[in-house]
Amino acid sequence: MQRITKQIRPYMPWAGCVLSGLLLAAVFPPLAQGQAAWLALVPGLMAARALPPRKAFLGGVLAGATGWLFSMSWLTYVTVAGWLGLSLYCGLFVGPFFLLVSWWVRRYSAQRILPNLLLMILCVVTWTGFEFARSVFATGFAWNTLGTSQAENIPVLQVARLGGVYLISALIVWMNAGVAVSLMRYWEARGRPKRHWHPEFLLGLLAWALAFSFGWRSLLSGEPATENVQVALVQPNIPQEQKWLTGDFTAEEYTAFCAKIYSRLHRLTLPLTQVEGLQLIVWPETAIPDDLLSSVESYDLVHGLVTNGVPILVGSMDTEWLDDGSRRYYNCSFLVGASGRIMQGYDKQHLVMFGEYVPLQNSIPFLRAITPIQESFSPGTNSTLFQVESSSAFFSVLICFEDSVSALARRAVKKGARMLVNQTNDAWFDPSSGSRQHLWHSILRAVENGVPVVRSANTGISGVIDRRGRLLAAVQQNGQMDCVEGVALFPVPVPGPDMALTPYTQYGDEVWYGVTGLAVLLQVFIWANLRSEERKKKAESTV
Repeated sequence: MQRITKQIRPYMPWAGCVLSGLLLAAVFPPLAQGQAAWLALVPGLMAARALPPRKAFLGGVLAGATGWLFSMSWLTYVTVAGWLGLSLYCGLFVGPFFLLVSWWVRRYSAQRILPNLLLMILCVVTWTGFEFARSVFATGFAWNTLGTSQAENIPVLQVARLGGVYLISALIVWMNAGVAVSLMRYWEARGRPKRHWHPEFLLGLLAWALAFSFGWRSLLSGEPATENVQVALVQPNIPQEQKWLTGDFTAEEYTAFCAKIYSRLHRLTLPLTQVEGLQLIVWPETAIPDDLLSSVESYDLVHGLVTNGVPILVGSMDTEWLDDGSRRYYNCSFLVGASGRIMQGYDKQHLVMFGEYVPLQNSIPFLRAITPIQESFSPGTNSTLFQVESSSAFFSVLICFEDSVSALARRAVKKGARMLVNQTNDAWFDPSSGSRQHLWHSILRAVENGVPVVRSANTGISGVIDRRGRLLAAVQQNGQMDCVEGVALFPVPVPGPDMALTPYTQYGDEVWYGVTGLAVLLQVFIWANLRSEERKKKAESTV
């Protein structure tokens, strides 16, 4: 037995890293065990303690990549190479967290309270700093931040009103660090009869208790005056292979392809135009198969429906012809009024790398081989403030994964939007857990800014989320919400223009930029210290 233990002991820290990665994956759909997030990092932190700093960094990358490989397995529906590359890339932002723990414990041990508390603070700074960096660096990838795991924990979720999703991440890391440091103290004190009290663990629990208490008080507080806006959501459920024609096709095939989409949209929408009091119909992202502004068939379809009296928010592409004959493509949303006139439009600002544009496509042509898109889109520059006809309510649109970008939603609400509308096409990866993960990001945007979010998906989850993050209504059949066809009507409680802005909406992410700067400086110091120690040891060995 001792021989077996001796053989597997060198691999135990790596197993701890993998276990943390698996737990990080488990907190998101499909398992959606959000409560596991409060302890998910503990095995990895214990493993980092047992590894030298450089190997601890690799252990962090292993933990992160493991978590992302499992939680983003839905990306294989689009690109296997992208799934592998993106998982490894995201794992790199976890490496510094494990490196910090290894370096600190080797330098100061885990037996003294004050260094332990300082380590807990630095753990929070490092994790949230690099998580925020991942969310904004090179246009950013803000998917599945640790705080998003609490999307179904409504009381704790309210903390996002104060500092956004990253504040929830900070609380989770604080709890994990408190538990891990307490276990390290027990481990290092083996064989000694002296007992210690553990303020690290108690402070971790205290942060969770304060967050829970704040959340309940927030939920019980008075709500601002609201106006019920009658909204209908359309989910056509058109499979991706039927939604986009690829390769060579005849004119007859293209006509039949468009006719099928037009027919389904017309069939689902026409009865809604007869609903008394309905104020807005929302179609999903790129609901029509071509450009609304340049397609007679698409415009005739929309015009014939809206002139029954209900405006439609239409997801569409748009093409801009330049003076040199070249074209720019945009992913757009158009509000078509009851008169049949296009009232306002919005161009998607935050494009998905390799999903909507290929970076350096002219310099590195082979990059096109790892993406399904044929042409790159161009980004818009501003949020649009739409107004619901026959209402004083204003709203802004977030297209597709834009609801994962906190800053876009915040700017729209600060500009005057009191409702956010997410139009998306999750057919790229349906059926999978990706749709539910996507919903969770909309929930966070609702709570951060204290406004409702309305979602319309081609397929995915179409529904209404209130300002506290509760799903009020959804398109569903027999309890299933993704991969179903249907509509949902619901009165959305929209706050008035005098609504008090949440602290996050007012102040945004400035504090997290500062935290990221501290995290980077700390890593520079640690790596410099490691190199200095290595040079010193090398010099001593040559004497």
